[in-house]
Amino acid sequence: MLTRFFVSILVTMVFVSAAGESPIESPIREQSTYQPLGITQIILNNGMRFCLKPTNFEEDEVLIRLTASGGYAALPAAQRAAGELSAQMAWESGLEGMSTDKLTALIYEHSIELYAKVLPYHRILEGTTEAGGIKVFFDLVKGYSAEKKLTREGFDRISKVARELVRLREQARSSPAEEWSRLVHTQDVAALRPLTLQDLNSMEFARAKQFFEEYFTNPADFVCVVVGNFKVEEIVPLLVEDFGDIPSKGPTQLSAAEPPAFPDRTFTKRIPAPGSKECLARLTFPLASIENPQQLRMASLMAQVLDTRLRSLASQGIGGLQEIASSLELPLYPDLTLTWLAIQFRCPPHKVEMVQKAVSAEIKKMLAEGPSEAELAGGWKQFRQKEGLWHHDNQYWLSALSDYFLRGWEWDELRKTVEVEAPPTARQFRQSIQTIIEPDRYTFVYLTP
Repeated sequence: MLTRFFVSILVTMVFVSAAGESPIESPIREQSTYQPLGITQIILNNGMRFCLKPTNFEEDEVLIRLTASGGYAALPAAQRAAGELSAQMAWESGLEGMSTDKLTALIYEHSIELYAKVLPYHRILEGTTEAGGIKVFFDLVKGYSAEKKLTREGFDRISKVARELVRLREQARSSPAEEWSRLVHTQDVAALRPLTLQDLNSMEFARAKQFFEEYFTNPADFVCVVVGNFKVEEIVPLLVEDFGDIPSKGPTQLSAAEPPAFPDRTFTKRIPAPGSKECLARLTFPLASIENPQQLRMASLMAQVLDTRLRSLASQGIGGLQEIASSLELPLYPDLTLTWLAIQFRCPPHKVEMVQKAVSAEIKKMLAEGPSEAELAGGWKQFRQKEGLWHHDNQYWLSALSDYFLRGWEWDELRKTVEVEAPPTARQFRQSIQTIIEPDRYTFVYLTP
C-alpha cells in the first residue's frame, strides 16, 4: 500500500510568539515524503499542491510546471478565443507592477523561461530556471494570482499578434494530410480547430479578463511540480512565502468538456500528391481511454512490440515496404481520454492496399495468438531501455509526476517503472491488449501520385 512508503507529517501545530500573541496557524496543511522515489508532497491550507523531486541529472537546472484541469473547450464557441489567449494577455499586461520590459530583463538575469498556456482541457504555467532563480520564478507565478492583472493594452497586443499568426498560417496552408487528420480523427470538434480572424474579431476584452481572473487566480486548482537541482529544505520556505498567503477559494467549477470522439467506423481517404514517386500512408487505431498507469504502460509496450513485428515485414520485402513504424500518440496531452496507435509507412503506390491488409492481418494475429517469445522479449528490452533513459531526464519526471499527482495515481506504480521488473507473459500481454484496441476500427489516410 502507498501508506507504507509515506512518512507523513501532518503540520497541525501552531506557532506562538514570545510576546504571547495569538497562535498563528501554519500555512502547510500536510507534508509527506515518498522515500523510494525521493518525492516530497506538500499541500497548503489554501489547497495548492506541490510535488518536489530533487535530481542531479543536469547541473543548475530546475523545471517547474503548474497544471489545472479544465480549459477553453468548456467555453461557448464565441468565448473560445478570449479564454485561449487570456494567459498570454495577462503576461503582456505586466505582473506585480512591472512592465513587460522589466519582466524581460528580470527573466534574462535569472535564466528563466516561463510560459502560460490555456489548452482545450487544461491550464498550464511552466518553465525553467537555475537554482538561484527559483524565488524569482515563484514571484512571477504569484503575479498570476493577483486580481485584475489583465489590461486593455495587453489584450490589444496579443490580439494583434494572434491576427498576424492567423494570416501567416492561412498563407502557408497546412498539408492535406494534416487537415484530414484533424477532420477525421477528432470529428472536427470546434475546440481543436485553429483560431480564425472571425474568432479574433468577435473576441471581447471583458470575457478574456473574466476568464483569467476566474481560472488563473485560484491556488486550489493547481498542482505544482518542481524537478531538478535543488534542496527541498531550501525550496519549502520559498513556496510557503509566495503561495501560503493566497486566499483559498475552493476548487473552481470549470465544467468538464467532452473530448472528441474517434470515428465509430472504418474510414479510408486517398489524397492525391502529384509529382510524388512513392506512397506515404498512415493507419490510426483508437485505443481505450487511459484510466490508470498500468494501461498507459501496456499501451506503450504494445506499440513497441508491434513495431518490432511490423519491421519484419519491411525486412521481408513485403509490398515493397521501404519504411514502417508504430507509435503511441497522445494528441490532447496532458488529457489522456483520446489515445491512438499510429502506424506509418512508405511503399510503392501500387502496393499500398497490399501493405495495409498485411499490417491489419498482423495486428489481428497478435491479438488472437499473442506475440512470439522473441518479439515480446525484444520489445520489452527496448521498452525498458527507453524507460531507463527517461529516468535520468528531468523533463520525463516533470511530466510523469504531473500526470500521477493530477490524477491521484499511486506512487507505487511509478516506482515499479524504476525497479527491476519481469516482463509480462505472452498470455498476459495478449489479454491486456485485447481490452485496449479494436482491430476493425481505424482510419487509413494516404498520399499517393
